Amino acid sequence: MDFSNYHNPYDFANPVTNKGLFFGRKEELNEINYYLNHATKAPRPINIALLGPRASGKTSLLNMAEIKAKDLGFCTTRIELDESDAASSLNFFFKLFDGILSTACTLGAFNGLGGKTYDTYLDIVNTFSIPEEKLFCPFIFPLAYAKAMSKENYNVPISDLTFKNDLLNISAELGKPIAIFFDECNVLAKCRIHLEKLRNIFMNLPGYMLFLTGTLDLFPIINDVFSPIIRQFKKINIDEFKDKKETEECIKTPLIAIGIKPSDLFQYGRLDEIEEIHKLSNGRPYEIQLICHILFRRIQENKAKKLKIDLSVLESIRYELETSQDLRNRPLIDKIRNLNKKNLSALGFLCICEGIATFDQLWEIEYIMHGEKHWRKDELIEKANYFINSGILAENDQTYTLAGDDFDRIYAKYYAREKGAFIQFRNLPLYLHWLYKLNSILIRKKMDFFPGVIIADEEMDLSSLAEKFLINDSAKDPFSEGPPVIQTLCDLMIDKRNRKELNIIEVQISTSSLNTKSWVYPIDMDDVDLINTCHSILSPMILRANELDGELLVEDITIPVVSIDKLIKLIQTTENVDYKNHVIFEHEMKMVSSYLSKDKNEAKFHATILHASENDFGPSLCNNLGYLYLASDELDIAKNLLIRSIKLYSEANECPALPRYNLSVLELKCGNVSTAIEGLTLCIEELKDKDIEDDKYRKCACLIAPKFENKNLLFEELEEPDLFDTAQMALDVLNKSNG
Repeated sequence: MDFSNYHNPYDFANPVTNKGLFFGRKEELNEINYYLNHATKAPRPINIALLGPRASGKTSLLNMAEIKAKDLGFCTTRIELDESDAASSLNFFFKLFDGILSTACTLGAFNGLGGKTYDTYLDIVNTFSIPEEKLFCPFIFPLAYAKAMSKENYNVPISDLTFKNDLLNISAELGKPIAIFFDECNVLAKCRIHLEKLRNIFMNLPGYMLFLTGTLDLFPIINDVFSPIIRQFKKINIDEFKDKKETEECIKTPLIAIGIKPSDLFQYGRLDEIEEIHKLSNGRPYEIQLICHILFRRIQENKAKKLKIDLSVLESIRYELETSQDLRNRPLIDKIRNLNKKNLSALGFLCICEGIATFDQLWEIEYIMHGEKHWRKDELIEKANYFINSGILAENDQTYTLAGDDFDRIYAKYYAREKGAFIQFRNLPLYLHWLYKLNSILIRKKMDFFPGVIIADEEMDLSSLAEKFLINDSAKDPFSEGPPVIQTLCDLMIDKRNRKELNIIEVQISTSSLNTKSWVYPIDMDDVDLINTCHSILSPMILRANELDGELLVEDITIPVVSIDKLIKLIQTTENVDYKNHVIFEHEMKMVSSYLSKDKNEAKFHATILHASENDFGPSLCNNLGYLYLASDELDIAKNLLIRSIKLYSEANECPALPRYNLSVLELKCGNVSTAIEGLTLCIEELKDKDIEDDKYRKCACLIAPKFENKNLLFEELEEPDLFDTAQMALDVLNKSNG
């Protein structure tokens, strides 16, 4: 297949603006949606601060928040900040006022952009002159701004009261709440008075909601300026993707959006490359996009057939980083480039829990895991001292951090990988470091970690938690009463639903600095040799833990599997919304992939789980579920889902043509030919309103199409059809048959 005619879908240079290309961040979006809905009802909103490291996806999430605000009826205005905005309060608040007024007039306030009010405003702020007739300028701030600018008095103080009154005037005229989106707020850290005044103006101002983005160091500054900050801002932390599934979505979604099946470019049955990209990028969206952009370009240039990382890819990534910076001003990178593979590996060891774990804590885990197979303690101490003395590492309270910024970290990571070493600069807590290392050892032996469990309290008893599923008390909701681990236990029971019991190995580590419990199990629970292999791997660790006056306990436990009917009932009745959202995320993908793999029984099973988890289905899931029930001839359930999908797509100003087509097929199966024809006609008209070449609206995985044979109406399933062509064909079939 020739991919040179496609555009490269991985845009590492720009934040996401298309809702269809945004993925993950479900918890963060839920938080944003809650406070936006709250702002539509409450007398005063709660403002939002999106905080995270650079290139973590803050601006993309801000874009999604802006789209949601528009859907809820907000007037939204975007304030793009730069260094010049920190220079003068007058300039900053003019940019803010101009953004709000211009957006409001765009929506028709004060007779719109062509009205006398806006025309007078433009005269004032562009000529710095005050009109004799002020009837058409109902604002004070523009007049004060013009007077100050005409006298070149750029440091004139801004009146909080008059500015607030002007804003209230605008919101009253507009008749709807106003959301203001500030990006890159760290530039304001250089001028604290802007932040203080912003807080004073908007603290009790009804009808306005603020969204700020910034790195983590912004908030201590804000806290210092705004003493009651916790009451004005809801902090939402934006971090890298923790779950490989989010990285997988980051890779898959752009391909699907341009009409390419991921399986055409990816060995999608295997997770090797996804795991590689996830580890290499630390789960940072920018780096994932950069890696995949280079991988896709190599395919377009016929240098590769699949999205696969190799040395030439790493060199391309490093070259991309080098061309984006003047490395002459980065002496740390010169020092890193002079390190050999052994020293780069030592640097990776010392920085895996950067700024969190001490050397002794890192060595403790290393020794329990591997003894002195890879390192000697004195050897690592010598290298740590060398890195500190040469200015590569900084030491603080016996923890280490790279003596550079994010760019230095990214460059060092890719340079090390190119040299065959492995560096991950991560702020990992010690227990996560232990878990990841244990995982890396056991996963190669076909063992898997208890799904979703990262850490458990050492007192937690998995068998007792499992009994919550067995208690026949309809008043008890185990998902609400139990800890999160009980949710992952349910996931495992669903996955192993054909077994009578689960064979699990419990691993508990206790040292001077670490005390936690985790569980692993053989992927094939009938393979006794896997259990024995796991014990043979862990046994030497038990001895080495004892040498350090610690303890590693390893125990086999068996847990009965609860019937699937009871599990479905528990999912159906639980009030734990987070778990229902988790079920949707897990089983929607499994339903779709099973159906496309021709395993319709498995697809139907996952559809049943999804239907039981009814929580807040989006339009796409409603359509997919409706289609599956349509294909199974469960038409009543299918009809409700498809009608709902059309409604949700329409409310989101998205094209509902796909569920409209499926509903037309359903009506035809019910014998309602005229209704089906009306639906198909409307489907075609809706598609005509879109760009007919846009695969987003036309390409489908499968569709059910009507046909006539010997005057009998039959239905066939088409693979990878074009929605527009199929709808037109179906309409032609029905019209020619005269109903």
